[in-house]
Amino acid sequence: MSRRSSLRVALDLTPLPSAKAGVGRYALGLLKGLLKAIEDGRVQLVCIVTPRDVEEVLAQAPGAEIIEAGPFLLGRAGRIAWEQTVLPALLKKCRADLFHGIHYTVALRSRLPQTVVFHDPTFWTNPAVHTRLKVAYFRRMAWLASKRVRLVFTVSNWSKNTLCAVLRLPPEKVRVTYHGVDESLLERASQEEIQRFRDSIAASDAKLIAFIGTIEPRKNIPRLAMAVELLRERIKDQSVLLAVAGQRGWMTNESEKWLERGERQGWIRRLGYVDEAQKRLLLQSADAFVYPSLAEGFGIPIVEAFASGTPVVTSNRGATAEIANGAAVLINPYDVVEMTRAMEKILCDPAKAERLRELGAARASEFTWEKTAQSTMEGWLAALSTQGD
Repeated sequence: MSRRSSLRVALDLTPLPSAKAGVGRYALGLLKGLLKAIEDGRVQLVCIVTPRDVEEVLAQAPGAEIIEAGPFLLGRAGRIAWEQTVLPALLKKCRADLFHGIHYTVALRSRLPQTVVFHDPTFWTNPAVHTRLKVAYFRRMAWLASKRVRLVFTVSNWSKNTLCAVLRLPPEKVRVTYHGVDESLLERASQEEIQRFRDSIAASDAKLIAFIGTIEPRKNIPRLAMAVELLRERIKDQSVLLAVAGQRGWMTNESEKWLERGERQGWIRRLGYVDEAQKRLLLQSADAFVYPSLAEGFGIPIVEAFASGTPVVTSNRGATAEIANGAAVLINPYDVVEMTRAMEKILCDPAKAERLRELGAARASEFTWEKTAQSTMEGWLAALSTQGD
């Protein structure tokens, strides 16, 4: 580390997608959590971003130094090549103490001390839910990064334990740093706002079940749709509607088949990618939030639902059980009947639903981006105090 009183850290934010889900929520949340440290001079951030994201990054971290990168030739492939060719030179010029890779990869040719975030180990544990090309690329790059960096960050104990096993990492080289939750979700919408939102998706008097997540195999959309269809048969005296929010991802054929069927029959509403304001209204309008993912490194939507006061059903595997920590109904994500019964309990038992709201609110209060930032800064300092490879 330099003799400056503050820690100067470079972040490559060029992997951020245009629709900020997953890694995008993490990166913007981390910037927001670092704001006080930037303002009081403890941290100097150098953010390398595409022109598209400059305004959004500065909105979260007004004191950050910006270096514009791109546009990249050949799209994603061009950005990957840029990361290993141009980025090392940029890092040398920006005089940072450390580089923090936000998404599995680092600048392998840079001599700067580095840390990296591995968001989940599903490229190893659940390769069938990813494309073969992504599995091959991220397995290789994560392995190389894990040997190059001084510290690996991950977002749950389940992820840490799995990554240590598959990458043969010593536990002291992997630091668990939970995600936070956006405080805007704590602001309660008025009944008028909620009713307008429900009316806008034709869910005025329905029991509304919400799902938020990228449409891809890991999210288990087909079984969720099957469970809701079965639920409609079990409580015929009430209308049940499933609202699905999220951008289209990869390997979507089976999910699309079920979503299109539900839309045709009128019991599924597809909302596409929703911004933070729409997400807040959806979650606060819902009678239950169901997140039956086959495996997650963390599961940000679970905590967002907790903060919104919405009862949650989620999976009993991966990191979701750890993050829920008793505040959600846990189910086997492969068991459609069990998923159906869990939703039915919430919709038909007001006392249970209220208890879940209370437990969820308490659990959500434990997750803040300020805590994420503080733990990250502690990890950075620890990394700089260790001998590099």
